[in-house]
Amino acid sequence: DLGHTGVRYRRLYLSEGVFLGGTDTAHKLDDYEEGSFNVTFTGSSSGSFTFTGGGQYTKIGRICTLAVSIQNVTFGSYAGNLQFGLPFTSASGNVYFGGDSYYYPQANWDNVTNFIGFTPKTPESSSIGTFQLKTLEGNRQAVLTNSNTNTSGQGGLYTRFSLTYATN
Repeated sequence: DLGHTGVRYRRLYLSEGVFLGGTDTAHKLDDYEEGSFNVTFTGSSSGSFTFTGGGQYTKIGRICTLAVSIQNVTFGSYAGNLQFGLPFTSASGNVYFGGDSYYYPQANWDNVTNFIGFTPKTPESSSIGTFQLKTLEGNRQAVLTNSNTNTSGQGGLYTRFSLTYATN
């Protein structure tokens, strides 16, 4: 036991971390970080565009949570799958999906008649995230590309999403 019920500690400084719920390395909490990052979107074949300060992250141990909010921007031209940069590489053997996001282009989507948004995804062992199209029927299988959207070069786009994933 540490302390007394009537006495509270204001600060605790530990130089090597703290073990929560066990004594093995899997229970060691030795990393906490938070900050902002520039959200860079790229096409898997070509093209990129960066939104300064569009993302915030909190990393506790191996778990990283992102919050991205980009408003009223113009997407540059890209080819291939629409991807976004992660602040930390994702862990191997794990694939994570974030909360559904709604994406508001100025114009209609080219080849998706029942589009309502997308779901961000982190492939395993990657520093790049991707998006899965979301339709009214709940389909999240199609990867968001420049061939099934007309977002390339579009302006007035809004997107917000969060994503939690394990890092290495």
